[in-house]
Amino acid sequence: MKLQGAYKNLLIFSDKRTNEGVVFLSPNRPSREVVRTFVDRLEERIKSIEYGKNLSSSEMTVIYEKHLEFLRSQEVISEKGFEDLLNRVKTKAEKKVVTLVSK
Repeated sequence: MKLQGAYKNLLIFSDKRTNEGVVFLSPNRPSREVVRTFVDRLEERIKSIEYGKNLSSSEMTVIYEKHLEFLRSQEVISEKGFEDLLNRVKTKAEKKVVTLVSK
């Protein structure tokens, strides 16, 4: 309960997936203008590295495969884990989803 008051006057950036706060800023320190400029630049940078909105399923599959190859090369995932995950990615990419709307 006490923490809610402590966070009341903060500008909080949350992780999209977990909704957990990752960046906490005082909106007036050092100044409102400096904070606004920082926030604008941060949002611009985040948008510049996001992908997926305008990419085809096959393009996303290539990106995911490269990420998985990196994780395998760093021994974060095993060869079997790599194969299983890549298979899941490719299977998902191959599925065709049709939206049915009844009126």
